[in-house]
Amino acid sequence: MDTKQCPYCNEKVLEVAKKCKHCGEWINNSGANMQNRMPVHTRTQNAPNPNQTIIIQTPQPPQRNGMGMAGFLLALLTICFSWTPVLNFILWFLGFLFSFIGMFIKPRGYAIAGFIISMIGIILILIIVGGLFAIFGAFD
Repeated sequence: MDTKQCPYCNEKVLEVAKKCKHCGEWINNSGANMQNRMPVHTRTQNAPNPNQTIIIQTPQPPQRNGMGMAGFLLALLTICFSWTPVLNFILWFLGFLFSFIGMFIKPRGYAIAGFIISMIGIILILIIVGGLFAIFGAFD
């Protein structure tokens, strides 16, 4: 089969080819395709292109905030166990502390949510403790 050179990449393609298999450009024998575009580069067969820049980007793993996540989970546990006498304060304190520390590390989403839930948790704990004291007459 007869071959010709692609006007865009100078690689050999079949004479009947309408599209270059190397660079993907459409090859028009009439020259209408060449009016708006000049060839990309010209090079010899095995010579490297000195103007070519290759950028290789490796995907970055997503950032995680372990302290914020721990604070968020402990704040949720505080809400669940707000009725237990000592455990509620321990969970609240750890959830509040981890969320507060996590707010200084990016990403901050879980840390902020944990901080807000910790504030709701301490209010809930104080309401429950106050209600228990009122019911059992500890303020008499």
